[in-house]
Amino acid sequence: MPPRVRTRPLADEEYPAWREQQVTDYAEEMARNVGVAAATLMERSRREHDDLLPQGLGTSGHLVMIAEDDETGEQIGWLWIAERDSDAGKVAWIYDIVIEEALRGRGYGRALMAEAELLAGQMGLSRVELNVFADNAVARSLYESSGYRETARQMAKDL
Repeated sequence: MPPRVRTRPLADEEYPAWREQQVTDYAEEMARNVGVAAATLMERSRREHDDLLPQGLGTSGHLVMIAEDDETGEQIGWLWIAERDSDAGKVAWIYDIVIEEALRGRGYGRALMAEAELLAGQMGLSRVELNVFADNAVARSLYESSGYRETARQMAKDL
């Protein structure tokens, strides 16, 4: 039987550590995919997070949720989803969805994607969009098998 997840809002006292992890992870993901040292991208990552969450957890339209195993209560990851304007109108945008590394491959990712879609519906939105880095084949496979389709592709070549 696939695992079930529940989400709860990230607590104020959890925010500083979560934010620092977000900033670092995003800089590292960008670095892997654009071929620039992560250290050079840290300030950019901080600025982008500051711009997206100017009031932290109180930023309107953003939900930062801790994901837990519904049976055991164990924290299994997190989800950051927000209302955003898109070419398709107002959509739910998944800024980040993470399953703890040691718990990957057990069905939690699929369960958390379903939870994200449920939250989007509760936000009154009928479309979910996201970005996935090119090197994340596991996530790309999960999204495609969950019915997501590619809407754009950005490419680069180092000379």
